[in-house]
Amino acid sequence: MPDTLYFCKVKTIICCSGILICLFACVGNKKFAQLDSNPHPLYIHHMESMLSVDINSDDSATALWAKGFMAQLEPGYRAYKPNLRVIKRLEKYKNRIEVKVIGGNWCSDTRREIPRLCKVLAYMGMPETKLSYYRVNRDKKSVQNDFANQYAFSFVPTIVIYLDGKAAGKIVEVTRLSMEKDMLQILEK
Repeated sequence: MPDTLYFCKVKTIICCSGILICLFACVGNKKFAQLDSNPHPLYIHHMESMLSVDINSDDSATALWAKGFMAQLEPGYRAYKPNLRVIKRLEKYKNRIEVKVIGGNWCSDTRREIPRLCKVLAYMGMPETKLSYYRVNRDKKSVQNDFANQYAFSFVPTIVIYLDGKAAGKIVEVTRLSMEKDMLQILEK
């Protein structure tokens, strides 16, 4: 009889734990669903404001590349589905990191990776103002005298992640695992 009572208690605890886990997952997923339902995500707006200088450029190639990149931003952002377990682990860094990107509006890798980066940062809850984008031309020369002019890089995009004001690591050209997993590896090393 005591064994039966013991197993009933264990079974009840396991069931209650499962229900709590499901509830927490639903609440977390609701937050991400709300982010995804936003008709014009803040990160997309932020990137568009950084690209607006190029879109209004007198150089037709620069304007064309910027328009092409802008056209791919939101669809790439919406299509990317980050691993939510990894996002949960990244959330603790949201107020401690800053991200600087050196990219080319003409570059297919930049056009693919930056919308994914924006999605991960948005899901983490990092303020969009902590993301900077520095443009380079096809010769990989800085468009302005800025971070891209001072930082040694060979490939774009180069995504430099700062933790507590110090460079923690970078993602160069393509991710190895996924945007969120690569970021987590950099932040946890």
